[in-house]
This record gives sequence, structure tokens and C-alpha cells, in this order.
Amino acid sequence: MKRFLNKSKKATRIIERDNLKGKKNGHLLVYLDSINQSSLAPKMLGLLPLKSHAINTVDCHDSVINELYAKPFAEAIGSAKYVTFLNLRNTNLTDGTANAIISKIDRSVITHIDLSENPALTPAFYKYLCEFITEVGTNLQ
Repeated sequence: MKRFLNKSKKATRIIERDNLKGKKNGHLLVYLDSINQSSLAPKMLGLLPLKSHAINTVDCHDSVINELYAKPFAEAIGSAKYVTFLNLRNTNLTDGTANAIISKIDRSVITHIDLSENPALTPAFYKYLCEFITEVGTNLQ
């Protein structure tokens, strides 16, 4: 851990926003712009694909997505035109945060969402999700 901290202190910048324009990580730029407008510290929340994950996957399992980060995250997911799998397992979602995210996704692109291990989600949210899935143009399974 100490070695990681020393390395991160030496880094001059983590990401260059201008290099993201027009690239497949455009959704990351949307997220960073929204975070900047909200004056929040960025949490990557799986928006930058890891080498161990497919490029079409946003995997933010075990991260906390609270009310502050739900809107910027939802805007980023809504602008991601190649993401087909969204892993939201164990992210402490509430009905409000989950609704914010689900309502922004591109229903013709995303085919799988993992919402498991989010005990604060109520039957009212799952009713909304069922209605969302059954709408015309949705590819969610």
C-alpha cells in the first residue's frame, strides 16, 4: 500500500481530458464534466475498463454509488454507446439511485444489468424495472 501511495504522489496527472474527446471512453469525459460541475472528487466506478474485463463492460461492483454520484454516473452510462453489460452488484443502491441510473441507460445497447446484493432496493423499484424491460426497444434480458 505504501508503495502505491508513493507512486501516486509522483504522478503528475491521472488522465488527460482532451485525449478522451472522440474516443470510445467518451462516457468517461461526460462523467468527469458532470463531476467537475458538481465539485465532487471523481470516483471511477468502473467506467475505465480494466485489462481483465471486456471493453463492453462497466464493472463497478463493490463500489458505493450514493446520491451524489448517481446522476454523474447515470449520465456517463447514458452516453456509453458500446457498453452492453453493467455490473452494479453490491453498490449500495437505493430506489432513487437505481432509478436515476436505469432511466438514463440506452435501452437498445445494454443487454445485461447485475443488480444483485443491493438490499435497499424495494419491490417498487423492481416493478419499475419490469416495466422498463418490457418496453419496446429494450434489449435487456
